[in-house]
Amino acid sequence: NSFVGNGEQVVRVSFGNNDAVGDAQTWGALEVPWRITVRTFVGAALAIDPGAVLEFAQDASLIVNNEGSLNAEGTAQLPIVFRGQQALSSYWKGLEFDTVSPENRLSNVQFLHAGSQAWFGGSNSTSTVWVTGDGLLELSDVTFALTGGYAMIVSNNGAVTCSNVDDGGVMYYDGATASASAICP
Repeated sequence: NSFVGNGEQVVRVSFGNNDAVGDAQTWGALEVPWRITVRTFVGAALAIDPGAVLEFAQDASLIVNNEGSLNAEGTAQLPIVFRGQQALSSYWKGLEFDTVSPENRLSNVQFLHAGSQAWFGGSNSTSTVWVTGDGLLELSDVTFALTGGYAMIVSNNGAVTCSNVDDGGVMYYDGATASASAICP
């Protein structure tokens, strides 16, 4: 698919502050990035193809909840990139997982420029990824870079499985024990 030659070299996927992915779909690897412009909810199965780039406007976020799931499984040769629209540290908010779907898997993923805002009222509530409620998430071969706050916050009954995760030198925060750690929870 070719989307070059447009006014903006992106594919917009958000149109309002409460828009949701309501039907199962796949976002493919295109010649231009997918741009999320505001807080966007995922209430259905969303798969991201290897090599895809998701680009976020300032303070924008992707919130996976209810019956939603996010399956972003890249490869070593074609990683999936979640980045800011501008290459500035702490530019976009991040990803929230509040869903029990076992399909929530991020593999061969790079996170850049996230962690711009707090997820909730606590002083330790800024992170690239927030797993809350009964949220489930599996991470493998994931890299965090140029991010603000923590790489990940796990709170309430959230559960995360990690394998080969490079946190970029930032910590993880476990809300259940109110402690920071250099080890992925």
